[in-house]
Amino acid sequence: MLHLEKDVAISLSDIVDNTGANSEGFKLFSLLIKHENERVILSLDKNMGFSTSFLNSSIGQYIDRFGYENYKRKIAYKCTKKQYDIISSYINKFTQLV
Repeated sequence: MLHLEKDVAISLSDIVDNTGANSEGFKLFSLLIKHENERVILSLDKNMGFSTSFLNSSIGQYIDRFGYENYKRKIAYKCTKKQYDIISSYINKFTQLV
């Protein structure tokens, strides 16, 4: 079981230039790996949207590699309801495929 030492708050706009490309999603995935022993709270700008490519290369890759249960324990969001719904919908579809 993953043991998390502390929470770390990160603004997504500080680590990616956009949320439309695989390469930008990989930046987020790499950051999640870097903070493997911490719970990451991602703050999203209220106008930020997400492409499937970005989500596949970040959240999808994390879930694929470490499992959905670790994802739920490790990552939290500070975002709008619409953003949360988009991410939740993606995760529901993704976890049905794996």
